Amino acid sequence: MSTLPLIKILLVDDDPWVRPTLRLMLESVPRFKLVAEANKAEDALQHLQNNLEINLAIVDLCMRGINGIRLAELIRSRFPHVVVLILTNEDRKEYIREAKLAGARGYILKETPWPEIVSTIENIIDKEIDFLEPSSLIPPEPPSIPEQLLTNRELQVLWNMGDIKSTKEIARILNIEPRTIEGHRASIWRKLKIKSHPQAINIATEYRKRHKTPPEMTGCKKPDRSDVI
Repeated sequence: MSTLPLIKILLVDDDPWVRPTLRLMLESVPRFKLVAEANKAEDALQHLQNNLEINLAIVDLCMRGINGIRLAELIRSRFPHVVVLILTNEDRKEYIREAKLAGARGYILKETPWPEIVSTIENIIDKEIDFLEPSSLIPPEPPSIPEQLLTNRELQVLWNMGDIKSTKEIARILNIEPRTIEGHRASIWRKLKIKSHPQAINIATEYRKRHKTPPEMTGCKKPDRSDVI
């Protein structure tokens, strides 16, 4: 069975209290490898030059000297293989817009629950997602009722998504191929007009709260003898 590749991380944050906490949290995830840390942009760029294996830079926004937005621009221009995620306390929309223009692939608040941060990191690495932003700052969409729009199989996938399960885990539970799960996910996003992974998790979590068990699959009715020509 193939395993997902390691995500090799550079952590850039000048807060001496926050960085050790982030280090411990990152090191708690088996798939994450913390390669280097820096407290300023110049050291971050040097670490990237010395460690070409790094494929993700987690960057604080408000640092002394070169800030996170400018650092994201420098990283993307010099090391285009490195994905940049802005992790910050700042929730102003102009910062989000600037981060996106600078080439960052995600912008997430430090107050975000850790499982959602992990999910964001994995999604910006594994999937072709242009930009992920905090779910709390996404303009609300008119509510969609999953029960009215999705098939039973899609509802089963949605129910399992509410428990933050991976595609492979859901495929094992439902006894179908992972690529089939991906197809159902795409259909769920389209039908419910989902714009981001955090929004998808929120919808799945709310659906799971309302339904303690996933829906049963309904098969085709067996024909009566009178139905047979």
